Amino acid sequence: MADSKDPTIPEENNSNANKSDDKKKEGFSDQFKTDDNSADKKKEGYSDQFKAEDDSAGKSKSVDNKIESGETEKKKDDKDEKKSKLKVSPKSFDKDKTEEQKETEKIKKRMGNSFSAFFSNLYALLTDILDIRSGSNVEKTNEAILDDIEFRGANVWALVASIIIASIGLNINSTAVVIGAMLISPLMGPIIGVGWSVAVNDLDALKKSVKNFMVMVIISIITSTVYFFISPLSSPSAELIGRTSPTILDLFIAFFGGVAGIVSMSKTGKVNVILGVAIATALIPPLCTAGYGLAEGRMDFFVGAAYLFLINSVFISLASFIMIRYLRFPLKEYLDPKKDKKVKRLLFYFGILVMIPSAYTFYNSIMLFRFNSEAERFVKTEINHNGSKVLKMETITGDSINVIELYMIGVGIDSLTLARWNNKLSDYKLQNTMLHVYQDKDLSSGDLSGDLEHIVKTGIIEDLYRKNQDELETKDQQIRFLERTIAGYKSQALPIVDIGPEAKSIIPLIDKIALGESYTVNDSGRVDTIYSIMVTWQDDKKIRKKQKNEAKEKLGRWISVRLKKDTVLVLDVN
Repeated sequence: MADSKDPTIPEENNSNANKSDDKKKEGFSDQFKTDDNSADKKKEGYSDQFKAEDDSAGKSKSVDNKIESGETEKKKDDKDEKKSKLKVSPKSFDKDKTEEQKETEKIKKRMGNSFSAFFSNLYALLTDILDIRSGSNVEKTNEAILDDIEFRGANVWALVASIIIASIGLNINSTAVVIGAMLISPLMGPIIGVGWSVAVNDLDALKKSVKNFMVMVIISIITSTVYFFISPLSSPSAELIGRTSPTILDLFIAFFGGVAGIVSMSKTGKVNVILGVAIATALIPPLCTAGYGLAEGRMDFFVGAAYLFLINSVFISLASFIMIRYLRFPLKEYLDPKKDKKVKRLLFYFGILVMIPSAYTFYNSIMLFRFNSEAERFVKTEINHNGSKVLKMETITGDSINVIELYMIGVGIDSLTLARWNNKLSDYKLQNTMLHVYQDKDLSSGDLSGDLEHIVKTGIIEDLYRKNQDELETKDQQIRFLERTIAGYKSQALPIVDIGPEAKSIIPLIDKIALGESYTVNDSGRVDTIYSIMVTWQDDKKIRKKQKNEAKEKLGRWISVRLKKDTVLVLDVN
């Protein structure tokens, strides 16, 4: 019997074990986990379950220990439960963070799209506005340029006339006459023709342009030389002197003048009047100035003017070449790419070579301007001597030493004062500069005496003129002030002359009327103006009180409207 039952025991145990496994698979949460299972569950994120105690250890403890253990486990369970409530799930936190990042990325993407769309639209707008290729009339432009290259007949006489007119304008220092001469000058044609022929690779047109250009230059210089040779006015004017020191700014004027010329011609086929003035400004006057230099033997005038004409001609042609290439005019003959690069390189180097002297001149002009400014500041600040006055200041610049010359009258300047003034020069960035002072005692020294005498007389006249101008300006200011003051008083004055008769015609009971202003001050210190009306009534005994009150009220309303015043007070005299 015993043997027959033994085999069945393990079978029951196995069935119970299988049932237990099935319940664990179904997820019953009231069973305890073993140490291994608890570790696995912790990895999966379950933080609210506890480890099961060993059965053998629980059996060996006493009942009291079991109670105490149960209470301890309960307290621990409550504590862990509170912690689990306070603890934020890492997955939920990561989810919120991911959503915020997605939203931020969406905003950034929208902003990026907006900016890119804005700049794309702006670029498209600017491209459309600045586009000069569309609408270019290539055929008419080529015809117009080829026609302007021609130089014979009417063009020759127009050039001679414009040179003579410009020479007269320069001689008498008249800018208006010079501008009139530039309007009729045909000199621009061959210059633009040179740049155009190089751009389209037309060798025949290039030869023709250069030949006509040289003929024009020779005729212009001969004409201006003959005029200045027979002209009785030999002293150089400001207009002539202004053409002897070209700077890099003249280069830019010529270049952008050429750009404007080609753009205008490509649209209309000919240059308009405004464009002709803007371009020719830098061409006719230098040729006339060069003729003046030859006629008077002033090579500095000739060289300076000739260089100005050269840089203007070169950069007008260079601008024409660049714009024709940019507008993609068709080439007359195919040009080998290597030769094309060589031509561009030669033009670039030639332009730089022509530009260098103008840049140097521009630098010298800036240095001269700074020197003169500092010299004037030095004289105004430091040259203060009681009893002496500066009549005139001149500056002389040299390669190594600059000089400031002062012409003074009055009390003599001692050597110590002169030495102190010379030592102060370095404080005004006037290194390598000397100060020369000419005083009354120098009047006895030959040529200088005549110069000083002339300067003294001129200085006295200028000083008197300046003082008279200052006095007149002061008197004018006083007159204007008084006129404004009187006008203000007139606007504020009460029109008593008109109001008296008007008031009597409206209210016949009035015999006399007087107006005046009075002022009241309230508790806050504010001043108010009250307009008072004092009325004398006709035969006061016959007027009833009610009539008088009605007349006073009517008079007050009328005066308030008539004078546009808010506060009016009517007072009885009788």
